[in-house]
Amino acid sequence: MRTGLTITPDSPRPTEMKLIVELDGAMIGVIFDESAAQLSRGAFAAWSSKCPNQSGIVGFYPTKEKAAESIADLYAAPGPGGDKTPPFTKRRAQFFALPTVRRDAIARRAAHLYNGTRTVAASWVAALEWDENEHPGADPETGEPVYVRTHSATTRHLPNPDKAGRSTLCGQAWQLPSWYRHPGTRKIQRLEGWMLLDLPDCGGCSRSHAARQARAAA
Repeated sequence: MRTGLTITPDSPRPTEMKLIVELDGAMIGVIFDESAAQLSRGAFAAWSSKCPNQSGIVGFYPTKEKAAESIADLYAAPGPGGDKTPPFTKRRAQFFALPTVRRDAIARRAAHLYNGTRTVAASWVAALEWDENEHPGADPETGEPVYVRTHSATTRHLPNPDKAGRSTLCGQAWQLPSWYRHPGTRKIQRLEGWMLLDLPDCGGCSRSHAARQARAAA
């Protein structure tokens, strides 16, 4: 399933048939496990208030994972031609690994590019590349963490990977990263050390990073 999508029982009792579906911690729907009835249709009924049907039933699916994905699709921003995911498996996996807010931003960006002269596939590629420059991860060649610089350039910061737009972990807007891909050649570009890497660390970003690591390990 996509990152951030979870399925949890509504009750600790093993006979309870209702499952709660959450996306990034927010409840988006319910799955009813009707497998005990041995029906000819899919055993997992997906329900969501987002569904335009009067009953709210999204559909019936063979697995709870497929049912949860169908509910999550209702909340996704539409991309080129109304498609909500990139057309190729590798790009789709890359897309689903991102937080919801970034997936929606990519889909909207791809839809905007598609309204120009690009094809559907090219629009998704360009949008994913745009997101990479907006949220650079560890340097793919050295494995070193990425640092970013704000307008003041007095300390070096860590980017927030879970927000749309260029935001640091301490809540500021950043301008320059320690590495990025050139939009034309796609080659990796790096800043001179004195411009960023030689600056002291931001205390707010360091504390936020440590707290995030602690939550992930819990």
